[in-house]
Amino acid sequence: MSKLCYGALVICITIAAVPLGAQNFGEITGTVTDATGAVVSGAAVTVTSATTNQVRRAVTNETGNYSVPFLVPGVYDLRAESSGFKVAVRKGVGIEVAAVARIDFNLEVGEVSQQVEVSGGAPLLATENTALGTVIENRRIVDLPLNGRNYLQLVTLSPNVTTEGGAGGSYSLGGLRAQTSLSIAGQRLEFNRYTLDGIENTDPNWNSWIIGPSVDALQEFKVQTGVYSAEFGRGSSQINVTTKAGSNEYHGAAFEFLRNSSLDARQWLQSQGNKNPFRRNQFGFTLGGPVTIPKVLSGHDKLFFMSNLEELRDRLTTQVSASVAPDVMRNGDFSAAGRNIFDPLTRTYNEPGIAVSATQFPGNVIPQSRLDPVAQRMLRFFPSPNQPGTSLVRNFLRNASQPTDSTQFNQRVDWLQNNKSTWFGRFSWADDFQQAAASFLTDTMHVASVARQAMISNTRILSTSTVNEARFAWNQFNNDLSGYFANTEDIQGSLGINGLFAPSPLGFGVPAIGLRQGISSFGGVTPWIARDDTFQFMDNVSIVRGRHSLKFGGEIRRDRYNEFGNSKITGEFIFDAQATFDPTNRNATGFAFADYMLGLPAQSARSIAMADTMLRRSGYYAYVQDDWKITPRLTLNLGVRYENARPWHDKYRGIMNAQLFGPGVDANGIIANSKSPIFTRPGNGDFYQGLNFHFADGQAVQSGDQYMGHSLVNPDNNNFAPRVGLSYSPSNRWTIRTGGGVFYVQDTANPTFDMGRNQAGRDLYIASNEQRSAVLSDPWALERANARCTGWSGPCLVRPQVLGYIQGSRTPYVDQWMLNIQRELTGNLVLEAGYLGNEGHKLGRFRLYNQPVVKSGASDTRTVAQRTPWPAWGRIQEVDANGNSNYHALSAKLTQRFSKGLTYLIGFTWSKAIDGGSAIRTNSGDTLWPTNSYDLRRERGLSQFDVRRRFVASYVYELPFGKGKPWASQGVVGQIVGGWQLGGILTFADGTPINVAQLGDTAGLNTLGNQPDATGVSSFPASQTPQQFWNIAAFNFSSPDLSWRPGTMGRNTLFNPGTRNADLSLSRNVRIHESHQLQIRFEAFNATNHPNWNAPSSDARSPSNFGVITSAKTMRDLQFALKYSF
Repeated sequence: MSKLCYGALVICITIAAVPLGAQNFGEITGTVTDATGAVVSGAAVTVTSATTNQVRRAVTNETGNYSVPFLVPGVYDLRAESSGFKVAVRKGVGIEVAAVARIDFNLEVGEVSQQVEVSGGAPLLATENTALGTVIENRRIVDLPLNGRNYLQLVTLSPNVTTEGGAGGSYSLGGLRAQTSLSIAGQRLEFNRYTLDGIENTDPNWNSWIIGPSVDALQEFKVQTGVYSAEFGRGSSQINVTTKAGSNEYHGAAFEFLRNSSLDARQWLQSQGNKNPFRRNQFGFTLGGPVTIPKVLSGHDKLFFMSNLEELRDRLTTQVSASVAPDVMRNGDFSAAGRNIFDPLTRTYNEPGIAVSATQFPGNVIPQSRLDPVAQRMLRFFPSPNQPGTSLVRNFLRNASQPTDSTQFNQRVDWLQNNKSTWFGRFSWADDFQQAAASFLTDTMHVASVARQAMISNTRILSTSTVNEARFAWNQFNNDLSGYFANTEDIQGSLGINGLFAPSPLGFGVPAIGLRQGISSFGGVTPWIARDDTFQFMDNVSIVRGRHSLKFGGEIRRDRYNEFGNSKITGEFIFDAQATFDPTNRNATGFAFADYMLGLPAQSARSIAMADTMLRRSGYYAYVQDDWKITPRLTLNLGVRYENARPWHDKYRGIMNAQLFGPGVDANGIIANSKSPIFTRPGNGDFYQGLNFHFADGQAVQSGDQYMGHSLVNPDNNNFAPRVGLSYSPSNRWTIRTGGGVFYVQDTANPTFDMGRNQAGRDLYIASNEQRSAVLSDPWALERANARCTGWSGPCLVRPQVLGYIQGSRTPYVDQWMLNIQRELTGNLVLEAGYLGNEGHKLGRFRLYNQPVVKSGASDTRTVAQRTPWPAWGRIQEVDANGNSNYHALSAKLTQRFSKGLTYLIGFTWSKAIDGGSAIRTNSGDTLWPTNSYDLRRERGLSQFDVRRRFVASYVYELPFGKGKPWASQGVVGQIVGGWQLGGILTFADGTPINVAQLGDTAGLNTLGNQPDATGVSSFPASQTPQQFWNIAAFNFSSPDLSWRPGTMGRNTLFNPGTRNADLSLSRNVRIHESHQLQIRFEAFNATNHPNWNAPSSDARSPSNFGVITSAKTMRDLQFALKYSF
């Protein structure tokens, strides 16, 4: 399709359609009948806001149906009237975000001057759609105990939500964004879509949230999954949040939340000494009401505002631990290491070059003359043990300062222009800084973020059955991560490593040193600077025709994602114990730190420059949704959505990709004479224009859009997502819902930035396991000796390392289906139970091309180069859309709407999530690449966020004493005992899966490591304790076969400790004057002081450490607060 035709198609879709604009609104729909059940056409239905007096009107059509869409969440009064009938009134109907409330009227014959009032708020049952969702209303948001007042903690109150898995690869964001770990309906953390007041609140880099408003600025939010309306997209789940609007009365609050370590429990295993110093002050205000300027402007019933400011000042000193090498090992003495070490210089080889013997270092001691001077210099950044004893476990402790500062401001304005047009706009700003604690001082990171968000929305009534809503929004997210030595000390230049240099003062830092066998790694903090903007235009129309409520929607957006930085600019050196092994007993001998002290790395990586990209993307989205009321008790939801997010491209051709013509390998092994990849750069000009390196002579390169297009990845124009749902109410107290649909998701943009890192010159030298030829002082010497770049005197790279993106990648999508039953037990209590299942397809996953094929057996003497399809190339890492997942869950939820001082929400989920990779950039504990990228079936296992059983209960209870309560409602006693309130959150969850630590690249597959063999013994001892949480007998890490093949242990076969947690709050509301009150609040997080353990050590080659738990999450914390509200 030509660009002209494609543009015309997009314009037609956009004009004819309309978008995701209704996400923060609610809707009231229903039918008006007479006493005989006959429909009443032409009846006038009036909906009036209880807070602003805004009036919306509708007229029933020939089928007696009406609809009032695009209502701001809040409380409304309804009135239905028709000539010859009494007026029917229903007051206090609460409308929730993204909810459809069905309010039917049955008119009695009589005069219009007569009125019949029907009591009752919003219906509890969801009778109009098949979305599975939990609304967290304002009362829960502000009254439940929240550590840090982060409203997203309340997302976990919903069934089918887990938060116990790792937080993903977004560590560069720092603070709460990096800590957010929400898997909804068994899907990846990155597949959530966050919206705020109906506009995008998701940053494209890591798909993290942008603005996290103060809980006092929120009206409510809703977590949606299941089969929801086609108006929602870009994620498999939706987290829709709305801010408060001003009203005709002034309302406000000022608050201060205080925490102090003198009130907190000691951390687990911290039996003596001072507790970790901690001070938290969280304070701010919210104020809303009519905009009034005396004698100039009265905003009553017309113009309203809501202003909110919140600040956080955290001063935390936390005790961190590491397992470091003792001084004897630093001096070469490994007599107590538990593994014999052999001198690599004494190795002998057979004719094919395979090491067959070596001599052990006498006494397991490396002579002083053999200790590498570079390794000794870097020990400056790797402290000695400071704890007594000889154990390697947790033998280094330090108190790490971790200050956090955060300021945010939200300003919202609502204008009721007239009865046919309303406007609202909001501006939000957030400024965050965090110094992230690390095991070692010189690994400290500093993260600073600034976020801005602005939006404006207009809702216009075109007729009694047609409403239009349009909005425009802008997001900006700036994020800076820098290391301890950034712009201060050139560490790389001081180490004496030939070929290693810092391409920018921002990148000054300690090389990443990868160690194993129970000894902690160190170094490797690299800078990342992001500047992101998103622009959105959306329009939405709702039309009622007969029994059909139709919606059409569309959105045009433009994303800008600019990133500066690079990994490996500090250098990266991995040590895997293969330099000091005994060739006759490879996997039971050798020690990684001995390799380090000899200065013999297995892998040596560097980057020649900082990557600097300016990525751009446009997106076009449209949908049609028809909610057909077949009968008063049966609703059919039909929808289809189209998504077309164009592939990212760089504004100044700042990306490269490898054009692949095939995998180079088939079922029979390496394909002879398969066509080699070609490094491709888009746009006009020379391939090397503006680069500070060249590839060696003979490397195939090409420049131009004619090869792979301007984006180097093909567009995906086939993303049509049909959805169908059926809701049936056999009676007023029952609802049965079922349906299925397709949901396309936009994965993170960060892997696209990797193509920009190709232009920074990635260099990786992988030493042979047979003969370690690289030394720390000059790790790229052999590579340099073989490199020829004719006519170029700068860095010359051979065997290029590629960070690529498969050209034909498709948009990931999730097929989802559900069956759900709701039963209204009382007027305020509803029970819900159901099944939810889904399958994910075309999921992105890192995999390796040009990986050496697995040897045929122990006698296979082929070298790595001989087992590689294209020996002139190095490791080719590709984002490949070949992943699949599935999720099955049974869940139950019991919801008590606030009544007689009590509200509660109880949820239980029994589920199982399986995939072949839980993210593109994997979460903590998962593997970055498959062990063998030619056998992806081996990667199928439990998802990292799989939590088999999860129970969560939350409640807010006003004690029945004092004014307006059943007991002690008057007198002095009532004043003393009245106003008390309890709140709490109780969570029980099973542990999440995790991998056993890898062994290093024992099979020579150019990966980060091999798996051990499974012995068939259970990984879990009969009695799990902190000293033996896992059973080391389940793993065989010393089998000679691991030197030529992958281990048999599957992916994610271990389980972390589970969660048992109770957060409690006790508060008293003291009435000062009329509607003014002072709240005195006390909160306890982990109130029972139960140790929720962190993951044990998982390196089976270190028996003394394996399965030993050395730390736990935060123990009991206490918080006090004062809040004045009116």
